[in-house]
Amino acid sequence: MNSKELFYRNTISICWVILIQIVTIMFVVALLYGAIADDFTEFATHPGDIGVNITIITVVIYAALSLLVRFVRHVVFRWFVFACSIFFFLLFLAHQLSHLIVDGRPFDLYNALDFAHHLVALLSAVLCFLWARTRNDSI
Repeated sequence: MNSKELFYRNTISICWVILIQIVTIMFVVALLYGAIADDFTEFATHPGDIGVNITIITVVIYAALSLLVRFVRHVVFRWFVFACSIFFFLLFLAHQLSHLIVDGRPFDLYNALDFAHHLVALLSAVLCFLWARTRNDSI
């Protein structure tokens, strides 16, 4: 394995771990806002049961990919991880846009977490694309 491929694998793995951290922090901050306002009623609809389940699945995928990137080198897997990166980038972008446009929520400091997630997901996608294109002679 060449040093370029090792760099991509290490950095992509770190990106997935950072994405887990950001999603977790987003949830904790939302809980803190609810505690400060002494009002947790919004959690019944957002995230709601479905949203909590999606969050669980997302965190499990993020955790699994952060490890699998370290163990699996096959080119098909590389393109799969690239597709996952694009999917999660677009999913979270659409989610944020739905809050801004449909719900009419204004920009606030909480959006910094959204933008951080978008940037790390985009960086992950670029690195996954470059990793998928690297030559791998010993699969």
